[in-house]
Amino acid sequence: MRKEEGDLRRLLCKPKSIKILITERIEKRSKVMRLKKFLSAALSAAMLISCVSFGGGTVVQAAGEMNIARNLQISAYSGTEGDFPVSSVNDGRGDDTQNDNYRWFSKEALKGSGARGNAAYLIFDLGENGPRSFSGIDIRFHNMAYATNYKILTTDNSTITTESLLAKDRVPEGWKVLYEKTHQETDSAYPKDHFEGKTEVGRYVMFFFTSMNSRAGLNSVSVRKVQIWHKAITNVTMSASTLDLKAGDEAQQLTATVTPEDATYKAVEWSSNNDNIATVDASGNVTAVAPGQAVITATCKDDRTKTATCTVCYR
Repeated sequence: MRKEEGDLRRLLCKPKSIKILITERIEKRSKVMRLKKFLSAALSAAMLISCVSFGGGTVVQAAGEMNIARNLQISAYSGTEGDFPVSSVNDGRGDDTQNDNYRWFSKEALKGSGARGNAAYLIFDLGENGPRSFSGIDIRFHNMAYATNYKILTTDNSTITTESLLAKDRVPEGWKVLYEKTHQETDSAYPKDHFEGKTEVGRYVMFFFTSMNSRAGLNSVSVRKVQIWHKAITNVTMSASTLDLKAGDEAQQLTATVTPEDATYKAVEWSSNNDNIATVDASGNVTAVAPGQAVITATCKDDRTKTATCTVCYR
């Protein structure tokens, strides 16, 4: 302390030294402020990169939803037209309106002399064990080549191939309409449509285009990007791993807990491997039938690879 007081008295006697000291402290503070700004910018960039993987990665929304359309198998008429393949609509490049090279251009004309009365279509295969729900769908059209009327359909079984011709005046047999969209014809470019989520959809989801903007320079609809949003189930657990029942017992209820809490579709399907021993209803109520052992299973409807079991013993 005495040394510091002595140093201060000597500085007070030297105005030039005080000026140097003040200058050094100002410069030091300025460097600290610049460092803080740099660290703040770096942190923001890191957070952005953690949400969006560039160069063909999967886009992840802040809520944890993922674009499950990424690299799904797609059927279309036709799969490729010129240099604009159908794979462009789900290549993971994100939703942009800047690069004209990444889009699908339908082979089926919806207007002009080449129109034959057929629909243009895109079909996404969610996979045998893939999700059966989505929290939202986004579709971005190219420039002014957008559909003025189209439907989104679903089914569990599809025999439609890239060579199939679908009449635009009727929905294909066996397909269910999820949405229907109508656009007014305008000079607006790159429109984007958003659809709210659905549960219990089929394995296949089809975009069924029947008419397009007459002001477009193209005679066929052109799509830049399709994004199907979904938050997956990570686990399911049962309220009990074993259940002992005896004659005269009332039905016992099992519960299945699905995580995360905000998964898109958390419904489960209940089953017994031996209904002669114990049965289970749609709410998880277990009823003993005869002495023996049975396994009760809860299977997630949105991901059938996620299951939980309980062994029931009836004595």
